[in-house]
Amino acid sequence: IAFILCLLPFAGIVTGDAVPGIILGSISSIMLAVNLMKRKSMNNALSLVLVVAMGLYASTTVYFNYMKPKQDYLGFSKKALELAHGSSITILNPDETFEGVLPMLTGKTFKEEKSVSRIKEKGLFIWKDSHDSTLGKLKKMVNMDVEVILEQKIGRNMVRLAFITPRRST
Repeated sequence: IAFILCLLPFAGIVTGDAVPGIILGSISSIMLAVNLMKRKSMNNALSLVLVVAMGLYASTTVYFNYMKPKQDYLGFSKKALELAHGSSITILNPDETFEGVLPMLTGKTFKEEKSVSRIKEKGLFIWKDSHDSTLGKLKKMVNMDVEVILEQKIGRNMVRLAFITPRRST
């Protein structure tokens, strides 16, 4: 019975929602604690270790299946490269995320621009930030046209692919 109860968190995968997995995982943990209190003999020690291991395995499987799509930059990067249709993409405010993922997908390096004020040529730019500060700066600049092509919330960050055109001063 304890073994079957440890498989209950997999219900979160079947339903596609983490809540049933978390609830059923909690129930199976409570049942395991009750089982531990009732049986104190060493004969059951190995089976209890196996039950705990299965419970942890089931719970972490549900957790990672639920959290992975919300923190995966790989899918966004693939979509951005697809939308770029072979055009070059510049990494704005470079960090290790896109500096690693984009070259991994394409096998080539990408240009980087450290600041929005240094953008001199039109093109596709990709970036991530947690407080929309980059997009805010771009929209405040009167000499920049920004067309967001793709955006997605990943974890606490917002990631964007945009076509930016600096206007010539007259």
